[in-house]
Amino acid sequence: MSRKPRQSWTEPHVIAVDDIYREHGKLRATHPEVQALAHRQGRTATAVAARLSNLHGAHTEPGWPGNRWHFTRLDRTVADR
Repeated sequence: MSRKPRQSWTEPHVIAVDDIYREHGKLRATHPEVQALAHRQGRTATAVAARLSNLHGAHTEPGWPGNRWHFTRLDRTVADR
């Protein structure tokens, strides 16, 4: 099995993941929408599912930085839009 090269998360990519989060909440990598978005972005489904988990933290924990969740400033910015 070949590994995909690591890609930085851009704001449009995180917004696309956040749109799924706002509609469905946290989803597993096996969910068809997660797999479809991963394919469109050239990522693995597990990477998209991990970003969904990060966005969940950014949506549910006030302030910065996250104490219980691991999320980036970009996650917080997108969650607050």
